[in-house]
Amino acid sequence: MLLRKIKFKLKKTINMKKLLLFSLVLSCGMFTFAQRANLKVAKDSRKIEIRNNCNDSEPTIYSPSALPSKTMKKSVTDVTKVALTSSININTSLVAEQTCLIYNKDLNAIMHSSRSNAAAPVSGNNIITNISLDGGTTWTPTTAIGNGNLHRYPSGVFYNPAGNTTFTNGYSLVAGPRTATAGGWSHNYYSSLKLDGTNLDTQYRPASGTGDLLERDGLTCNDDGIAHISGNQYALNASNYITSYRGDVRKGVFNTGTNKFDWTEQDVTPDIFMNTDGTANVSGTTNMAWSQDGMVGYFYFTGVDNRPTEKGTYTPIIYKTTDAGETWNLMDYVDYTNNPVIEPLLWSTLANPNITKPFFSESDAVVDANNNLHIFALCSGAYSTDPDSLGYTFLNENGAIFEFYTQGTNWNVAFVDTLDTRAPSSTESGYGTGTAAIGWDMRLQASRSVDGNKVFATWTDTDEATFGTSLNLNPDVWAWGRDINSAFTPAPINFTAFSDAWGVCYFSYTSPICMDYNDPSSTFGISYEIPVMITDIKTTNDPTKPVYHYYLQGIKFPGEYFSGVGISESSANNMVVSQNVPNPFTGTTKVEVNLTKSSDLSLVVYNLTGQKVYEQKNGSTPAGVHTFIINSSNLKAGVYYYTVTAGDNKVTKKMIVK
Repeated sequence: MLLRKIKFKLKKTINMKKLLLFSLVLSCGMFTFAQRANLKVAKDSRKIEIRNNCNDSEPTIYSPSALPSKTMKKSVTDVTKVALTSSININTSLVAEQTCLIYNKDLNAIMHSSRSNAAAPVSGNNIITNISLDGGTTWTPTTAIGNGNLHRYPSGVFYNPAGNTTFTNGYSLVAGPRTATAGGWSHNYYSSLKLDGTNLDTQYRPASGTGDLLERDGLTCNDDGIAHISGNQYALNASNYITSYRGDVRKGVFNTGTNKFDWTEQDVTPDIFMNTDGTANVSGTTNMAWSQDGMVGYFYFTGVDNRPTEKGTYTPIIYKTTDAGETWNLMDYVDYTNNPVIEPLLWSTLANPNITKPFFSESDAVVDANNNLHIFALCSGAYSTDPDSLGYTFLNENGAIFEFYTQGTNWNVAFVDTLDTRAPSSTESGYGTGTAAIGWDMRLQASRSVDGNKVFATWTDTDEATFGTSLNLNPDVWAWGRDINSAFTPAPINFTAFSDAWGVCYFSYTSPICMDYNDPSSTFGISYEIPVMITDIKTTNDPTKPVYHYYLQGIKFPGEYFSGVGISESSANNMVVSQNVPNPFTGTTKVEVNLTKSSDLSLVVYNLTGQKVYEQKNGSTPAGVHTFIINSSNLKAGVYYYTVTAGDNKVTKKMIVK
C-alpha cells in the first residue's frame, strides 16, 4: 500500500492502540529562518501518477532517491543501559504524550512511572514509580496506586514546593485513566504521595460518557503546586469514527491544609473541519507545555482547522494561557503551504506538484526561559488539498523533523533532521500477531534545560545502511539541541550507536527537563544530560506479555556543542564573514564575505586534525559582498573549520557536514 490514510477512529475498548500512534504539533504565525537545508527533491523525479479523483485512489509513487541518508555518528559520550523495572504488558508505554520520565534538579531526583508486573513489588494492574537519586544508576520502586485496580497509561511528575531541596519534603503525582472490570473507561485517577511515604491521596473522577476520561497527556506540575493534565471527550458513530470532539484540561492545585490536590475541569473546544459524512478531522490526542512558574501554558490539538476558507491538513490548533489556565485564548491560524524551510524537504500534493503542505504526524513541546513555545514536529507531505482527502499522506515518505518556535508574536521554523526510515505499522513491526500486533512511532520528544535557555529534541530512527531496512525496526536514540540565544544550529547525534542499546530503543520517553552539571571535561565547564528510558520488547516479542524498561545514562551534550563561534576571531578590520548557510548541510553551503576594500580573497576548509581538505582562491577581489560555495561531495560527515583570508586578515568559523 503506497498511500497512508490517517483518519482517526476511536474504539470503545480498553486497547486504544489504533489511536495512540499519532502525536501532536503546533501552529505558526510569521516564519523567519536563519538556516535552510539544501535537500530539495526534484519534483519531477517522484514519478507520480496523476489522478483526477483524489478521494480514495491509490497513486503509483516511488520514494525519492535524492533525500540523503544520515551517516551514523558515534556519540560524544558513552551510553550505559541500566535496568529500571518491568510492566505487565506494553500498554503502559503506548502513548507518546504521557509524562513517564521526569527530572527535578532541586530534589536531585529522576522518576519513572509505569504499570507494574507480577514480578515487581506490586501486582500487574497497579501503578508504580521508580526513583533514582544518583543519576539513574540505582532505582527504588514505590506503589503509587495499589488495590489491583485496572489503571492504565500512567503519567507521573514531581511536585516540589518552591525553595525546597530536601527530597522527603517533595511529592510524586501520577494520573491517568482507569477501566471498569467489565471493560470500557470508568474513571480518571489522580494520586499524590509525599516522598517520605506519608500523605497518600488517591482521587477518582467517574466517566460521564463513552468518550470521556482520556486524561493522560502532557502532565506537568510547577513549584507553586499547580498541576495540569489534558485529554479529550468525544462521540463515535457506528463505525467508531469521531463525530464530535472537545478538549479537556484538568487543573490541580495543591492544598497545603489538606496536603492533597484540589481538581477542577476546563473544557476547550476547537473548531474542527467536519467531513461530509459527519466525521471530524482531528487526532485523538492532545498535548501541553508550561513555563516553570506555571503561569504561561499552551494546550493544543492536531487536526484540520475550520477557520480558513481553504482548508489545510493536520496541523496544530493552539490555545495559550497567561494566568495559569484560568482563561485560554486561541492563537492565530497559520498557512504552512510552501513554507520556504519546509517545502524543499517534503513531497508535494498529488494533484499539484507546485503545492506542498506539511502533514503533522508527531510532535512534542516545551516552553523556554522567555515563555516562548517550541514544538518539535515530524512532518510529511500532504497527499491532497481536496476537503475529502485531508487525512491522507504518502506511505513511503519518511518525512523530516522541524523546530517551530515563537519570538514575540512571530513564529520561526528551523530544520532539525531528515529520517532514514519510517514508523512500522502493526502489520510490519513483527511485534505480536493478528489483532494483538502493535506498531510504533518515531517517539519524538522535547526537553529543555532547567533555566530554559537550551531546548532539545529526541527521537528514534534506524540506520538504514547498517540494518538494511526502510522501517524503524532497529531504533537508536537521536538527539539535537539548541541555545535559544544563538543562531547556531548544530548537528544531531546518534547517541546509542555501538552501545549496548544499539538498535533496541523501543517506546522511549524523555524527561521534559534535562540535567545540567559542572563538567571539567567541557571547554565551557558545563554539560547537559537528557534523561531517556527505553522499553525492551524483544525478550518476549509479544505485546500481551511483560516488557522490561531501561534507563539510558550518557545522553549528554557538552557546553561547546551549542557554540557556533570558530577557533579564532569572527570578524576583521576589512571584512565581515557570515556563518555558512545551511549548517549543518549536505550537498552545498554558502559563505558570504563583505569586503570594505579590495583584497586578495580565499577560503580554506580544514578537518579536525588540521588537514586542508578544500580550498578556493579568488585572487584580487573588489570591495562588496562575495559568495563562496562549498561542496561537500568529497567531505565525510563531521565537523570542519573554514578560514576566510582577505589580505592580512583571517576569520575562522565552524561548519558541520551531515
